[in-house]
Amino acid sequence: MKCFVGPMKPACHWLSAISKPTVDPKITLENLTQETHTRKNMVDRAELIVFGIAVTSSFIHAFESLIVKQISSLTALEMAFMRMIVQTIILVPICQYRYNKQLPKSDIFQNVPVLLLYGFNVVACVVTGFKSFVLLPIGDAVALGSTFIIWTCLFGWIFLKEKLHWVDMLMIPVTICGIVLIARPPFIFGGGEYDEDTLTGVFFAIISSVAAGGLYVSLRKIGSDVHFTITALYYSMTGLISIGLILSITSGFKFICQNELPYTLWLGVNGLVAMTLLQFALSKGKAVRVGIMTRSIVIFTYIFQVAFTDDKAEFLSLVGASLILLAALCMSVRKLISNKIKK
Repeated sequence: MKCFVGPMKPACHWLSAISKPTVDPKITLENLTQETHTRKNMVDRAELIVFGIAVTSSFIHAFESLIVKQISSLTALEMAFMRMIVQTIILVPICQYRYNKQLPKSDIFQNVPVLLLYGFNVVACVVTGFKSFVLLPIGDAVALGSTFIIWTCLFGWIFLKEKLHWVDMLMIPVTICGIVLIARPPFIFGGGEYDEDTLTGVFFAIISSVAAGGLYVSLRKIGSDVHFTITALYYSMTGLISIGLILSITSGFKFICQNELPYTLWLGVNGLVAMTLLQFALSKGKAVRVGIMTRSIVIFTYIFQVAFTDDKAEFLSLVGASLILLAALCMSVRKLISNKIKK
């Protein structure tokens, strides 16, 4: 009995120790409240960083329109082709490395049909967007391109069976009014000296916004199962092949002016950096809030237009851009409020 009872005492003492809950006298309501405030401040700082990254992405996207204005020896199709070449050269080794290492979301053969649809939408958006930058003041072109949120809602309603809110329907005529004020067609405003390039530029800008709406719907369909480098690789390869075929059949390939080569190379890097920052912001923050911050691209572009180009910001164009920006912000805020109500 002595051998049996002796070892049991420390065991019983250990069991009795854990059976009685201990309360740390240092843990008080004040400490818990302070810890909660600290965590909340950390979350707020993280959101501010995400918003800053989204605004930086918009700044870089706006800078792209300024780069296009500096290139005169290439057409919009050729500039888009050069951009696809640069991005493909950067992305192929990155995607190959991720695929060989079997990293998360590295399967390049997942959702191929939707990725190809996304790729063609991006190519159409880039080519028509570059064409609108050439023909229009960059501020007007970017403002018209911001109407993509209208097309995103309409395409989501048609193809994804999403409900169309009354706010969205109300903002459609507001957006149309903004487009009319920027385009200023002669059958409404008169004037015999109307520049046909303006109407053509407005047409390409609207086509670009329609394509942008299609690519956002495609991204919703793809979801978060595919890494952003793979989506970028698909549209780069799609553009490289499709635009290359078009150029080989039509005008052929031209040698770029040596002085404009840095601008051309930077187009690909600029687009890739802006897209990476935007995807990072979307992965860390709420999509609706990030979308609201990206509308700052309209403001940045008009600043670049006034500061670095010979195009003046006309009053009616500014009013039209403000209407388009207001419509985009109203629709984004509406989505944000709806998501909060659902939660």
